[in-house]
Amino acid sequence: YLKKDPTLVLSVLENLKQDENEIVRRSVANNLNDIAKSHPEIVLSIAKKWRGISEDTDKIIRHACRTLLKRGDKEALKLFGLVADKSISVTNLKTEKKTILLGTDLTFSFTLEVKREAKIRIEYGIDYMKSNGKTSRKVFKISEGVLDKGIHKITKKQAFKDFATRKHYPGKHAVTIIINGQEKAAVEFILKTI
Repeated sequence: YLKKDPTLVLSVLENLKQDENEIVRRSVANNLNDIAKSHPEIVLSIAKKWRGISEDTDKIIRHACRTLLKRGDKEALKLFGLVADKSISVTNLKTEKKTILLGTDLTFSFTLEVKREAKIRIEYGIDYMKSNGKTSRKVFKISEGVLDKGIHKITKKQAFKDFATRKHYPGKHAVTIIINGQEKAAVEFILKTI
């Protein structure tokens, strides 16, 4: 019932937001992040209200909005000064290999051109093949901060190993570069399990 109506726990979170124990404050942030998955408007409202109260509350709202940021929620991005910027472009996205084997790493690289200094959140999404033949995206953060004007070359590795929480399936996958919530470039690759 709390998923349907999370307002019942908001007063508890309000009381704990400035707790002296970091573990408690982290728990507040995690609870808000869970609420954001089904009620983003509630968490965004709290984030605006708590922003600037203290360094600790700023950390809470940053952590609480992580799912919204990964989803590219425009209001969450704007809250943290991450706006769409046409002066930022991604070129030369490529994978080291067009086909990779399960148990190895995907290595990919791209060039980020920044025409003027800007606050930038750089992420990549992997569209994983599922057992039913459809894909499901998981987004990973590379970095966030102010980047100087210029050309920035970025190389990343992503492990393709089975975990208890993720099983990989053979087939066509894709990697997409996301800048401030906007998809800028994508490239496909094949995963083989043998």
